[in-house]
Amino acid sequence: MNPFILLFADGRAFFIGLLLVILAAGLLFKMRVRFLRPVLTVLVIVGILAVIISATPLPVWAYAVWIILALTVLVFLNISSPLRSVAMFSYGTLWLVSVGLFVLEVPHHRRPNVYVAEIYKALFLI
Repeated sequence: MNPFILLFADGRAFFIGLLLVILAAGLLFKMRVRFLRPVLTVLVIVGILAVIISATPLPVWAYAVWIILALTVLVFLNISSPLRSVAMFSYGTLWLVSVGLFVLEVPHHRRPNVYVAEIYKALFLI
């Protein structure tokens, strides 16, 4: 099977997208190098798209809040420095919401404990 399709089918793209947005926005917040800003901006957009395309079954309002925060951070970080405090507050809020979405989704990706004895009993009706 194609590993790219499997990445989206098993839900890992959601976590990778969250991490990509948080890391790229954090670097965008700290970086002063001119030529890296477009690269980091593209990485934030790719992360947002990965979260959307992953189609993780979250409430629509959760997606809406996270996407609005991510785009707000992206806009404020690409505007001049007078809005740095607003950008820092938006980034902190985005970080908290991302952690919340991570905590909501991670229990659904844990593998269940399967005991061989129970399977053996079920198969052979012992």
